[in-house]
Amino acid sequence: MTNVINVDVESWKRKEIFERYKDYDDPFFNLCTQLDITNFVQHTKSRRYPFSLSLVYLSLRCANVHRSFRYRISDNQVVLLDEVHAAMTVLHEDDYFDYCHFDYNSDFFEFLNSASHEMDHRNQPNSTGHQRIQNQNNIIHYSMLPWINFSNLSHAHDYKRTDSTPKFVFGKYVELNGCYLLPLSIEVNHALMDGVHVARYLQDFQYDLDHPEISMDLLTMNNQRVVG
Repeated sequence: MTNVINVDVESWKRKEIFERYKDYDDPFFNLCTQLDITNFVQHTKSRRYPFSLSLVYLSLRCANVHRSFRYRISDNQVVLLDEVHAAMTVLHEDDYFDYCHFDYNSDFFEFLNSASHEMDHRNQPNSTGHQRIQNQNNIIHYSMLPWINFSNLSHAHDYKRTDSTPKFVFGKYVELNGCYLLPLSIEVNHALMDGVHVARYLQDFQYDLDHPEISMDLLTMNNQRVVG
């Protein structure tokens, strides 16, 4: 169960910025970057960890550390979630895509076990996860595009409803000068965070990718700092 705290906007340091962007037709901004996943690829291959789920785990782990990725707008009220989870698109054999919901767990192996079970269930005939994530705001939307090495990306939006859910898209990684580079698109609501918050997130995410033996195999994040 995700706990929710109502944010007092009047005393919130983002009050002016929030009020400037909250009523925009499209308050989202999108940043695309390349991540160096050289150590991550070598580590997951040597230990036979599933690539996509391991990547989602590290991304989600970092998002739960950064407070800015846990803000949402619900019924015109800014709220702070104590924990966010993942909803990832999954492609079936008939090219129909579905969603898997992955509950966050700071322990990598516990997360992997639960997520793998969810993936197996979602691959069953007549199984659908679309309704489960509908109107959920305690998630981050994830998509995998392992066929495309992109440098720009945009999303479909329903302007009839308020949306404040971050969207992450990972693309096809390529080798360049002995390094593996992975494209990542991050789309977030500007009323809730700025470019500096995404930059700080990416800095920490890159650190975890550079040191997967620590961020995946050793201690959990229970005693880590929370970033504003």
